[in-house]
Amino acid sequence: MKIPHGMLRIGYPYVNTVGMRRLTSCPISVVVGDDPHELHIMCRLEGSTNIRRLTLDDEDK
Repeated sequence: MKIPHGMLRIGYPYVNTVGMRRLTSCPISVVVGDDPHELHIMCRLEGSTNIRRLTLDDEDK
């Protein structure tokens, strides 16, 4: 696993919307990968946590 380029906490001012609510509900953290257009979004659900991989063009990876 590579070291993340940076980590952003949710709650910054609105700049862009990425993902649909049903895919990225309850986001906790956002990590920018090696490719600056790729995002890893950690989402908390009941009883589990998952990581969504999206691009700034809103493509699911």
